[in-house]
Amino acid sequence: MVVVTGVSGSGKTCVAIKRALRLAEQNPDAKVLIVTLNKSLVGLIKQLLTLAAKSPDLLAQIEITSMFELNQKLIVEVGGRDIRLFGELTDRLNEDIDKVFREYYRQWLNNTDANILLHIHKILTSNGINAERYIHEEFDWIRSAFSHEEREKYLEEPRVGRKFQFLKEVKGEILQGLKLWEKKMNDVGIVDYLGLTAEVHNFIEK
Repeated sequence: MVVVTGVSGSGKTCVAIKRALRLAEQNPDAKVLIVTLNKSLVGLIKQLLTLAAKSPDLLAQIEITSMFELNQKLIVEVGGRDIRLFGELTDRLNEDIDKVFREYYRQWLNNTDANILLHIHKILTSNGINAERYIHEEFDWIRSAFSHEEREKYLEEPRVGRKFQFLKEVKGEILQGLKLWEKKMNDVGIVDYLGLTAEVHNFIEK
């Protein structure tokens, strides 16, 4: 394995492209995969590969995808799940994850699930904290730190580095709010990176 590090514009992407082409040239049967963090970089790499490749056959050997798309593919092909539940935008209204969270948190569209968070919202607001952002960040931290089966550990877990610490009772309300937020995402057919990776982890043994 080779790790290439460098500041933006130092040529890391060019190195990856040259290496992919060389691997394809050395073995006509080789399949080369380039994975990026975002879709815009996928498009750029495809353009650069088209300019640099000596033949269309080399291009056919190289697949470029984003991490989001790769996880979607694994969820469908390996996990057997419905792709409509794991999109970046909602099926009907094409809303992104931030707008959906805003709808959930502010209880728009006659959905009062987030009412469980009202107590916490008042506590944070009274301490001069942006409650909506703070709780969203807490949701993401819980989802990244604990599996579904281990989330009760959050009740006892100290949150090092957090400006405002929650009591155990409040943490219980946050867990309830998180459960309803995940239900909201599932109901409208949208997911974020944390949701994708958590879903993939469910069948990691495969």
